[in-house]
Amino acid sequence: MATMLEQLIQFLQNHWLLSLTLLVTLALLIFEELRSKIGGMVTITPQEGILLINRGKGTVIDLRDAIAFHGAHIKNSLNFPSEEFDTKIKNLNLAKENTLILLGNQSTAVIAAGKKLKNLGYLKINILGGGLAAWEETRLPLVKNN
Repeated sequence: MATMLEQLIQFLQNHWLLSLTLLVTLALLIFEELRSKIGGMVTITPQEGILLINRGKGTVIDLRDAIAFHGAHIKNSLNFPSEEFDTKIKNLNLAKENTLILLGNQSTAVIAAGKKLKNLGYLKINILGGGLAAWEETRLPLVKNN
């Protein structure tokens, strides 16, 4: 056992930059997970998202701009571009218990929108991990307008 510990210490000394990078990456991952859990938002996979949608338990809110949304979007999703979010959210006529699935190009904008929705009383807010790119990679259906 002592030799394993000595080998670990020697490895860390010889590869301190690699070890430091690993520790910083782990710390950032843990921080991001805790931040979303504390904020009451959960990051979901495209597969989890399609299950919620197919069961009628999920409404997708797409925070991308209108041009990107028109190019491709998830069927029946609502387009609330980040710059128009505050105005459009006032017209959102959904029960506060509905599950919302947010997607966008920037995680900071998605998290900010989720916080605003939480402040308005929406209880179940999910973030689509990887956004529309992850959805498309999984070969889930999209509405495309060329």
